[in-house]
Amino acid sequence: MNPRPSDYKSDALPAELRQPGQPHTPVSKDTKASFKRGVQIERLTHAVTGCNFHYATFKFVLQRNPPLPGSRHKPMLNGLATRVADHVETLSDVLHFATHGSQGRRREIARDFLKMRFLLGVAKKNQKPPDHLSLLGIPIHFSDLGTFKYVFEEVFIHECYGGCPITPATILDCGSNIGMSIVYFKSLWPHARITGVEASPGTFALLQENVAGLKDVRILNKAVSDREGSIPFYTSPGLGVSSTNPLRGASEEVLVEAMPLSRLIEGEIDLLKIDIEGSEIAAFEELEASGKMPLIRFMFIEYHHHLPGESHALSTFLSRLERCGFNYETAAALPKRVGNFQDIVIRAWQAQPH
Repeated sequence: MNPRPSDYKSDALPAELRQPGQPHTPVSKDTKASFKRGVQIERLTHAVTGCNFHYATFKFVLQRNPPLPGSRHKPMLNGLATRVADHVETLSDVLHFATHGSQGRRREIARDFLKMRFLLGVAKKNQKPPDHLSLLGIPIHFSDLGTFKYVFEEVFIHECYGGCPITPATILDCGSNIGMSIVYFKSLWPHARITGVEASPGTFALLQENVAGLKDVRILNKAVSDREGSIPFYTSPGLGVSSTNPLRGASEEVLVEAMPLSRLIEGEIDLLKIDIEGSEIAAFEELEASGKMPLIRFMFIEYHHHLPGESHALSTFLSRLERCGFNYETAAALPKRVGNFQDIVIRAWQAQPH
């Protein structure tokens, strides 16, 4: 029987886990704490999926028992250890969400996410990926499983739209994609009235399917811009890349109908979420000119910094928020190379609530 993390009582590596010739080395407090975390991850995984995962034990064994010098298994084990470590990190995030997330149905969401991860692994082997999965009992259709996994993790597990201090009655979601943010908002605030806007015709068709069963949700196949009329739009089916910027990496050009952001605001908006792949600079310039900025109480803005072929305008964008009476917070990871594209999340709210 293989030893489990909970079996380790002493401060030394058990003999059955040591390779021949490896000394009786002590186990540090940090390692034991990591071990305890691994046990928690395994127990949660079993609770929400019914499956036994031994990631923590396996990672521990590889870390404490590196292949001996000259071993022909070293590259394989190192690669395997890296993949296992990635799984452990993901499971750690799921554990944190399932125990501390703001979602009332967070354990159900964690279970659906782990099932999706399992199906993603199966799909890589049999090359027959599914085109829809269940999330909170809602069938979610998508064109690419890998992109769906990324969005699922960002929106639900990492809760990138978390922290809204109000209970919004009206939500405007610009750049709805396939509707994951709408499903997230509805799971938090089931009585909210939501307007979703998506420019890509192909993505909009999936959005229609995904929100068809949700109450008080209307969706528009429009590009949020600073003007009316038809504009070129660039998309890559299956890759989740769509933008009015032809250098964004998309491969197909289509004409779509554009609408100024101000036209979508007919009264007070409690929550505006906007992720429109670089068009936010022009859209907010038009919105400020319309005088409707004070109608918005709270915002989640994804600002696209250092887009290819576009000038740097972050300071101008933030100055506009300040000028219109908004406080804000920002979050972003540094790109791997200086000057590369960077996603910046801005959480903004009225400095003096009305």
